[in-house]
Amino acid sequence: MSFNGFVKILFRNWRTKVIEQLKSGLSSMISDVDGSVSSKRVVTFLCVGAMLVTWAANLFWGFQITEFIFEGLMYIIIVGLGVATAEKFTRKGGSTPTDVNVSSITDKVM
Repeated sequence: MSFNGFVKILFRNWRTKVIEQLKSGLSSMISDVDGSVSSKRVVTFLCVGAMLVTWAANLFWGFQITEFIFEGLMYIIIVGLGVATAEKFTRKGGSTPTDVNVSSITDKVM
């Protein structure tokens, strides 16, 4: 085996590992606490991407975006990240509102 063949095999294996790590990292970023894909996180990542594209267009090509569109994207990102953070602190398999016994709570209050 020549040196070039060895380098090609090594690079192909490295590239495959990097691609797999990127896929698993992206999958874990958009997954919620239960491991399913969260639409809130997908929308947040899409808005971050749109904001980065508009920033680059403004910076390099002089494209002007109206202020209310930029603020709308910003608010969607802030709310999306806040909700995703709140989701992370919920317990897996926690009690749902239907599982809570309301009468025991009201007895303790009164």
